[in-house]
Amino acid sequence: MATPNSLEEWLAHQATVHPQVIDLGLERIRTVLERLGWRRPAAPIISIAGTNGKGSVAAYCSAILGAAGHRVGAFTSPHLRDYRERITVAGRRAGTAVLLPAFERIEAARAEIGLTFFEYNTLAALLILEAAKLDAWVLEIGLGGRLDAVNLVDADVSVLCSVGFDHRDWLGDTLDAIGAEKAGIFRAQRPAVLGSAQMPASVYGAIEQLGAMAVIAERDDGSEREQDGDVEPVEHALGRDRAHRGATRNASALAHERRSDELAQAERQQQDREKTDERNRDDAPARHVRDRPQQELPAHRAEVMHHAVDAEVRRDAPPAHVCK
Repeated sequence: MATPNSLEEWLAHQATVHPQVIDLGLERIRTVLERLGWRRPAAPIISIAGTNGKGSVAAYCSAILGAAGHRVGAFTSPHLRDYRERITVAGRRAGTAVLLPAFERIEAARAEIGLTFFEYNTLAALLILEAAKLDAWVLEIGLGGRLDAVNLVDADVSVLCSVGFDHRDWLGDTLDAIGAEKAGIFRAQRPAVLGSAQMPASVYGAIEQLGAMAVIAERDDGSEREQDGDVEPVEHALGRDRAHRGATRNASALAHERRSDELAQAERQQQDREKTDERNRDDAPARHVRDRPQQELPAHRAEVMHHAVDAEVRRDAPPAHVCK
């Protein structure tokens, strides 16, 4: 095969290397990354997963850290108009001058190993961000979490924005199963930031099992908060101490208990609605008769009834001489 010479040629080539568009798993990409000699940087890394909201959170994190004076690199997907949007360094898109050499290195290192389009993209991002000597990394998970290519990198802070029904063929048919896959980005004794307390039990189970440090948005778990909001800043999460793990377990248990209470309340409300509907159905025939409008009698029947009433009145009336 001739070596591609342009970004368009490289992208077309990458789309044909693997027979599947999606092939979740870390073994193939891990082998290629080892061949490339990539090493995890000392800079803090934030990984972001979730059914909805992860792109926005990645943008917020990059903007906040950049405004604080940090040199930030980000990897997000998919792009809106241009492939180069996916990899940014200090807010600027990666150009072909850095993308093409990265692709060439990946192609040489992969040899017989097939990579998906997204795996190529992830490897290129890791090479480019490593060379940029950054102060912080922001990485958006592509699909799920546990087996996504981005999860090859151990993050200092893991963010789970939301859990909903998405990619059921790959992640499972229940919210609990999907939550478990997405919670696969959490790391032991490191912050696990939740976009909401309303998470499946599997998410809290993963936090508990790992001893991760839960940071729950819209909840006060005793941690330091910004005066103008309830969500703990990412920079605070980066500097958390391990001593917070005890409070984390309490917060996780409390959140799980509240979740159970809310589900029980919702079930009681549903039962009350069902009872009300049943009473309405039972009362419907009587209400129909009671509320049915009186129909106007046909003219000939009304006349007959009028004569009958007159006759009855005359029959019951006293004789005329008595009235006098």
